[in-house]
Amino acid sequence: MRGFILAAGFGTRLRPITNHIPKALVPVCGKVLIEHALEKLKNLGIETIGVNSHYLTEQIEAYKAKASCPFEIFREDDRIRGTGGALYFARDFLGRGNSFFVMNVDILSDLILNNIIESFLKSSSVCTLVAFAAQKGRGTILYDKDSGQYEDIANRDNRKADLAEADFIGMALYRKEFLNFLTPSDFSVVPVWKRAVESGAEVTVSLSEKGYWKDVGTLKSLADIHFDVIDGLLKICESEGMIIDKEKKICIPENADSNVINSCGIYSWVEEQFLPSGCSIKESVVFKNSIIQENRQIIRSLVTPWGVIPFDDK
Repeated sequence: MRGFILAAGFGTRLRPITNHIPKALVPVCGKVLIEHALEKLKNLGIETIGVNSHYLTEQIEAYKAKASCPFEIFREDDRIRGTGGALYFARDFLGRGNSFFVMNVDILSDLILNNIIESFLKSSSVCTLVAFAAQKGRGTILYDKDSGQYEDIANRDNRKADLAEADFIGMALYRKEFLNFLTPSDFSVVPVWKRAVESGAEVTVSLSEKGYWKDVGTLKSLADIHFDVIDGLLKICESEGMIIDKEKKICIPENADSNVINSCGIYSWVEEQFLPSGCSIKESVVFKNSIIQENRQIIRSLVTPWGVIPFDDK
């Protein structure tokens, strides 16, 4: 099985961070997003990996040169192609294996995928969409409750009593035969799923009732995932040398100086070993190589090398 990481997007909802770096290189808990994705694929035994790129590709290439897990870059220089277009563009690479796993670079999840992959390979599906049970009954995709067959994306006009809803989490398994349904004009992959279904092919939904997943697509969700790790909701590798104090609900370097300890209020994730005197930090993330002025009060913000960025509740 081959792997493919979708990393070409502009990351507009993560601006101003993504004015400086591509979304794939946004740090989360001490590792950039693409590193989290590469490690997930490697842990699944997937070692032949492709990554599509469009925005700030040169930075992705610089990262590739020092990455611990090798991958091939598919540069979409002329235009961004969407998921459908990205798969068509990389079809020769993807088609050299019997199956491939596709994931968005900005999805973090603790879902154990080995059983899902095993079930997919034993099935006759050309595509299986990985999903979680819909929150409050409203999801992003519709599927048949009995067969698990994918029906459509969910909207207010097509919800039916005999169809269940689920949240697609940006991960999908494909057989190479799925590539035959792609066309040069495809952008979104959603019409391609529908095209496959209408042709008689099986497109199924693999539903998980429990587990954690988050789309790290906004400034708030970027902060929240750090707080979720502090709360123990997600267990991922934090920065080397970082420790979590579950009682104080903070995460700091194990060799942090007293100013760091004294500055941290509830839900502080601070990756700097030293902070200026008089700082006050609460419900915020301080990334490495950030600059903070003395006596600065930081609340509900991301502190980055490019400045302090407040986030709202959206």
